[in-house]
Amino acid sequence: MVATSGNIVQIFALPFWGGMVYKRGDLWVLVVTGLCIPVLPILWVFTHASWQPLLINLLTGFLWAGFNLANFNFLLKMIPESDRQEGAALYQALVLLSTVLGPLVGAEVVVHWGYRWVFALSGILRYGAFFVFYLLGLRKIHGISGPRDTSGTADQAYP
Repeated sequence: MVATSGNIVQIFALPFWGGMVYKRGDLWVLVVTGLCIPVLPILWVFTHASWQPLLINLLTGFLWAGFNLANFNFLLKMIPESDRQEGAALYQALVLLSTVLGPLVGAEVVVHWGYRWVFALSGILRYGAFFVFYLLGLRKIHGISGPRDTSGTADQAYP
């Protein structure tokens, strides 16, 4: 039930985040969720009751719904149509690489320092990854991720 709760929240959170993308733009949603998501593993450091993981998973589902939606839009805008398959494949490969390396490194951290350090380091490293993502990608194209242009011409500026 706890593991599924985050996925259920994602389904119901998508209309909210869709509205935020429409009103404020992909960049705004990426920055807000990107700054909040690294806090999630840090919250696990402070769990002491059996009901607390449920709250963390609900918040996780809510935030990841926004990030994934805005990130998908962002990738479609960033990757030229001629390179879309390769760009999407590279992105997915990097995401999968992190899901392989994360647990391997995490296991070593648990052995040497314990579980609380895994969660703390996960949050810290996620902040580092977000700032690299922001500095290398998001900031450079700030102009294309603003609020939606209701004149219907905003999307024409994208490659």
